[in-house]
Amino acid sequence: MSWTGHDLEPIGGWVRAACTLEAWARKPGNVHPGQAFEDTSFDDFLRSAGAAAGPLSHAGGRPLGETILEAVQATRSRAKPNTNLGIILLLAPLCAAPPSLLRSALTVEGRVRLREWLREALASLTVRDAELAYEAIRIANPGGLGSQAEGDVRRAPAGTLLEMMQLARGRDLVALEYSNAFQQVVDEGLPAFKAAMRAGMGLEGAIIRLHLELLARYGDSLIARKCGVEASQEAARRSRHVLDSGWPHAPGSGPEFEELDRWLRADGNRRNPGACADLVAAVLFLAAASGIISPEILALFSAVPPLEQRPMQKYKVRVAKDYIGFCSAHFISFEGTQCERLHGHNYKVAAEVEAPLNEDYLVFDFIVLKKILREITDELDHRMLVPLKSKALEVKAGDEQVEIRYRSKRWVFPREDCALLEIENTTAELLASWIAARLRGSMTRAAPLSGRLPEVIRVEVEESPGQCAVYETMG
Repeated sequence: MSWTGHDLEPIGGWVRAACTLEAWARKPGNVHPGQAFEDTSFDDFLRSAGAAAGPLSHAGGRPLGETILEAVQATRSRAKPNTNLGIILLLAPLCAAPPSLLRSALTVEGRVRLREWLREALASLTVRDAELAYEAIRIANPGGLGSQAEGDVRRAPAGTLLEMMQLARGRDLVALEYSNAFQQVVDEGLPAFKAAMRAGMGLEGAIIRLHLELLARYGDSLIARKCGVEASQEAARRSRHVLDSGWPHAPGSGPEFEELDRWLRADGNRRNPGACADLVAAVLFLAAASGIISPEILALFSAVPPLEQRPMQKYKVRVAKDYIGFCSAHFISFEGTQCERLHGHNYKVAAEVEAPLNEDYLVFDFIVLKKILREITDELDHRMLVPLKSKALEVKAGDEQVEIRYRSKRWVFPREDCALLEIENTTAELLASWIAARLRGSMTRAAPLSGRLPEVIRVEVEESPGQCAVYETMG
């Protein structure tokens, strides 16, 4: 696996950005900035991304087994839990490919050439590559590894790395990629991600959509190893149900997504769909290389440091203007036993953002932040606030009207006069949370204009003078 004239820095940047983006997106069941496992956090993934990028960027000039082992050793020195074994196994062959082939993956012809190169390169793998890869797997010690009659990594490999992967292709998604020259990543995953981006889902939405599609189609081999094939099949069924509900745009699809997330995280996060997440990282690497993800976003996500490397000084900007607010109607249900009368408030909204200073010594451009916040509050202004996830209310949203029932009470509103919100209740607390989530997504898209991604977002929603709710989240 070698080529000449290689440019190492773009490859390292693509690796860091792909690994960071994969962990950053709030995929169901996975670690992200807002969800940690008992022994693994988002910062572990950031450390792993930085550690593995160096060895992977040199993959084009040496045997694949050496690259895999060095990347795992480097990761292990920086992060104790296994965060990226599958990612390393997938990215190592891709990083060994000529950058010109990686950049051409945007077209059908380019993907054909890339898979032909991968097929030849994988066929040239040796028994020594298998020995080194087996050593790397033992060091990483992935969950649910167990023992196998054929191809057990605790024993010496009986063939080349490709032959060993072919033995495991029926029980491991990474092995399947080696066996079919990365069909799922190159021919299925990359076009699916590109389509989601073009459909206006945004960067995070497209990543999550890709993850759901892979999980719905293939289940997850990590879940199968830990919890059994039936659990993997159930994860696929539930993911398909979320997609069929019209997520993310269809009203009412949010609860289906959140139920999948809850189910995957139950039982101590044992149903973590980590194998599909590894495939997502490989797709994002190709999306970075081929230009689907903009250079500005790549620059931001390839440079996100783990917590211990961030400066101790904290800088914040705050926006609180009289014209940033909304006048809306709502009612709150209390534990399903009481429902307020329909009434309204003149809400005021303030937002605070925390991030390192950029090269212009700014946290975030005030003008951009005010514009984003105003656009979000305008969506709520002079509308009836409708909580689609309420357990007490029955909500039917049609094309022309929205019907709400609570016991014997019934309200009907014109659809265009309603703000349909994926929240359980229209309390000031949950309105602040909803606004913060929208703000986070908009700031990510605007980040190239302002120079940094937010580390902390804080939103205040004031119902009346002197009483407000505050929601804070990691950026």
